[in-house]
Order: sequence, then structure tokens, then C-alpha cells
Amino acid sequence: MLEIIELINASDSENLAVQSADTFLLDAEVLYNPKLIKNLWQGLAESGFKISNPVIEANRLILPADKSIFGSGPEVDAFFSKYVPEKASLFKVSTGTGSYAFILGPSDIGKSMILAFGGPF
Repeated sequence: MLEIIELINASDSENLAVQSADTFLLDAEVLYNPKLIKNLWQGLAESGFKISNPVIEANRLILPADKSIFGSGPEVDAFFSKYVPEKASLFKVSTGTGSYAFILGPSDIGKSMILAFGGPF
């Protein structure tokens, strides 16, 4: 799980895009286009976004109540019901600037697929 933070801190937008699901939740907004997801990671890298000194808050299977971490409303509800598998996990870290949350799901290549990302940007 910390590998994802290492990729973010290394500004490795290519690998982050490859490891992201084609339908992706960014806070309370669903991105349905892989090009948008690639642009997200490139934009964060170009802006110098980092997650410094992360402290793990949670690393466990996702619970229904966890969707509130990413916002509320019909878009978040639909994303959780359609795109978050039962065996997905919540990975949450805190830093001096806030908390960041990821939903990770299994993929066909044996690595965790990033399904969602939320936090202060």
C-alpha cells in the first residue's frame, strides 16, 4: 500500500495511471475516462504534490460506512454499488496537512488496483 504513496512522491504518473481503475472516484467525483485519470496523476505530479511523512490510519477491508470519507450523494452511492468489490480495502494515511484515503481492489496482474483517492489537494 505504501508503494502507491512512493509512486505519488516520485511523480510517477505513468505507473499510477496504469494501476488506476478505468472508472475512478476522486473525492466525490467519478471519472469515467482513463485519459482523465491519466491527466489527474500528471497534474498532481506537475504541481509537485507529495504525501509527506504518512502515518497509517487504516489498512483493512472496506466497510459500507467508508463511502462517507469520499463524500455523499448519488454519484458516490452509485460508484460504491457498481465499482467497489467486496474484497476492496481502505488504505488511509494522515500527514501534517490532512488525511488521504485510497480504495484498493484486486486486479488481474496481482497488484492492487487504485479505485478511489480522496484528501486535501
